[in-house]
Amino acid sequence: MKKFIALLFVLVSINSYAQTLDVAYKSYGSNNYYTMTVIKPTVMNFITLLSLDEASFVSVMKKYKYFEEDNGGKYRTFGNGSLDNYAYAHCANSYSYSMTRDEIRFFVAKEMIYPSTAMTDLYRELRPYYKDSKPNDQGGSIDLYMFNYGNSSYSFFITIYPKYYDVTVVKDWQN
Repeated sequence: MKKFIALLFVLVSINSYAQTLDVAYKSYGSNNYYTMTVIKPTVMNFITLLSLDEASFVSVMKKYKYFEEDNGGKYRTFGNGSLDNYAYAHCANSYSYSMTRDEIRFFVAKEMIYPSTAMTDLYRELRPYYKDSKPNDQGGSIDLYMFNYGNSSYSFFITIYPKYYDVTVVKDWQN
């Protein structure tokens, strides 16, 4: 019985750790009364999110006070902005979970990046894994980074548009 309880404790600990993300909190409003949670776009956050099933992803998004956006289709999308705080906090972003393949997408308007170095930090983390870059149809580019972590391979596609970033991370994608 003691072994079973110890195993259960280890499994709960691992599950809790796997669902812990690197976040920042931004205060806003009069006297900074309100706080908005921002899940940082880090390599480990993406890997953690990709390790979750759909129900766990939804649970984690709700844990960090992200709201589901009604967009239908093959993605479940959660954003940290709402009509109440979108214009005030100035740090809204969204994460989408693909229901058809191991893929997470992250969207952020350039003026909403928080902390202000978040995208620069992501590029810095990914720099050793750079593979290719191509221009996109809106004057920006699509950068590809690929690496192995654990028993999986990860591909990061960072699309730069004039006003926002679109980061798509795919697990075990082959080009």
